[in-house]
Amino acid sequence: MDLNYSYTDEREDSPRRGQKYALAEHMGKKYMVFQDGYSEEVKQDVSDQFVSEEKYYTVQHGDTLGSIGSKYGLSLDQMTELNPQVKSDPDILFPGEKLRLN
Repeated sequence: MDLNYSYTDEREDSPRRGQKYALAEHMGKKYMVFQDGYSEEVKQDVSDQFVSEEKYYTVQHGDTLGSIGSKYGLSLDQMTELNPQVKSDPDILFPGEKLRLN
C-alpha cells in the first residue's frame, strides 16, 4: 500500500513549508514522510489524523539499501527481509523502485 500524501506542511519555520506529506508510524513513533523520502518524527499529537498502513520508500538515484534503512532505523538484514526482491543482489536498486519499510 502506498502512502497517502494528503497533508501539507504549514509550519512557518519549516524548510519544507508547502510540501505534501503522509503520516506514518515506525517502531511506535509517528513520522511525517515527505514525497521525496525525507521524514521527521511528529513532535505534536496528531492522533486524530493518523492512519496506520504499510510504508514504502521510492528509490532515488544514488540511494543504497543501507542508506535507506538507516534513514528509517532499519538494518540491512531487516531491509532485505522486508524486500525479498533485492535479496539476490541488494547493491542493485533502480530509481522509482518501491521498497517496503515495515
